[in-house]
Amino acid sequence: LKNWKEKITKWYDLYGMVQRKKNYEGLATIFVPEILRAVETVTAKIYGMIVGESQWYEYSGRDGEADTEGPAVALTRLVSYQMEENHFKSRLMDAIRQLVLTGLCVRKIGWDYQEVTRKVRDASGKLVDKKETIRDTWTFEPVDLLSIGLSNVDVPYNDIQKARWISEQTVGDKEFAYQKMAKGWFSSRYKEELE
Repeated sequence: LKNWKEKITKWYDLYGMVQRKKNYEGLATIFVPEILRAVETVTAKIYGMIVGESQWYEYSGRDGEADTEGPAVALTRLVSYQMEENHFKSRLMDAIRQLVLTGLCVRKIGWDYQEVTRKVRDASGKLVDKKETIRDTWTFEPVDLLSIGLSNVDVPYNDIQKARWISEQTVGDKEFAYQKMAKGWFSSRYKEELE
């Protein structure tokens, strides 16, 4: 993927208005933001086509079954709430921008689950520990295309679905590793190595 990743770096540099050399010595480093303007225009147009309407999606019940309409409305409201919690629309805009810049968009869908233990009084008035769920929702997270690895180099980047495996390289500290162990992303047997 080296050649492809070099192109991605070049495209992001052009978008970010990075100028590596001047045409002539002594000239000012002036960069007309044509690529930035084009990318943002196309991104906004695609975004508007997807979520331009206030009710841009809706779950519907099964045809002819009146008792499924209530759950469909409830599911629409639940997903809308989850999207607001996850800042889905701004993350969607970023995903579309990545797609426009590179021709490929990769996102992870994970789960954010958090519990806290609180002291509450039971029926007898005694303080007891009670676990309470404070977050239980899906997430929509970006993936840096330069951190992706594929099963073999024979698989072209535009046919990523045919890869036997896909990996993402991440740099993190001990705390990052402990959080991932707690969520079950990888085995806690690595805890000894971290110590």
